[in-house]
Amino acid sequence: MLYVNGGFGSVAFGRTGGLAFAQSRAILSGWVFGTGYGSGAWNAIDFVAKRMNNVVSYSSPSFGGVTIHAMYSNSGANELAVDDKNKWSKNGHYYGIGAKYANGPILSSLIFEATQNKNSLETNHNPKYGINYGLSWDFGAVTPMFAYQYVWQDQGNKDHQFGLSAKINAGGGAIKVGARYTFGKNDGAAAGTEDKHNAWLVGAAYEYPLSKRTMIKSYAGYADGGKAWKDTTDTKYNGYQVYLGLCHKF
Repeated sequence: MLYVNGGFGSVAFGRTGGLAFAQSRAILSGWVFGTGYGSGAWNAIDFVAKRMNNVVSYSSPSFGGVTIHAMYSNSGANELAVDDKNKWSKNGHYYGIGAKYANGPILSSLIFEATQNKNSLETNHNPKYGINYGLSWDFGAVTPMFAYQYVWQDQGNKDHQFGLSAKINAGGGAIKVGARYTFGKNDGAAAGTEDKHNAWLVGAAYEYPLSKRTMIKSYAGYADGGKAWKDTTDTKYNGYQVYLGLCHKF
């Protein structure tokens, strides 16, 4: 991305993730696994936007620990986007606005996102909306966290998601544990089929730094779906996940 920083704040242009996803312009908080760890990711089940092209992003200066963030993209906010070469009215559009509070041990964020993927291969082109709220409090040895998400779309899913998690300093590294519950209704379900669904997940991870740039990461989690998601083979809803890896930052 291209950045312009000054007393007015920060403006960035290029490719990045939405405000409730990842990368340098995101402000999502309150879930210890963030948007990583596979099925343990906060947006593994439902989301408004991940990575996008043609992003314009603004972050305000800090006022007593509060910063305001805004983001726009005209390339679409969906991995199934066809392209971004159509005229403006027929492209996908993403709009995001949020506030982050970071002051001492407290970190919190509130994000609203909206998108309309007119250039997507998906059949439902109705606007999609999402609200994310997160809160964490660092007590030193342990940092408890709370997160909530509501995502809705006409003729699509309307999902609530709650998460409780914590980071615990131990053995020179960090233990991460979390539990997440999602429930909702699919307004686009075919007549006579189950339109309600739910899923829960528990997971634990351990991260151990070998240096400032290299870290050992391990994770184990289990997800289980109910009602319309009970018998699906989708790993977002049902299944185990275990891995051990090495992360190096360039």
